Amino acid sequence: MVRITHAYICGFDLWFYRGEEEWQPGWRAGHEWMGIMQEVGSEVHTLKKGDRLLAPFAFSDGC
Repeated sequence: MVRITHAYICGFDLWFYRGEEEWQPGWRAGHEWMGIMQEVGSEVHTLKKGDRLLAPFAFSDGC
């Protein structure tokens, strides 16, 4: 479980604001974030409570 502390706009999100791409239903925007690890499951071995995390679109979108 992660407590989100910051969210930011991905460069991809700006395409819609600039009119370079038409928004399609189901597309995600504002999907990059930073946060603090609050809880860690028993199968997680590389993170610990209190770690600061950054999730760029390639991870938060599951790419």
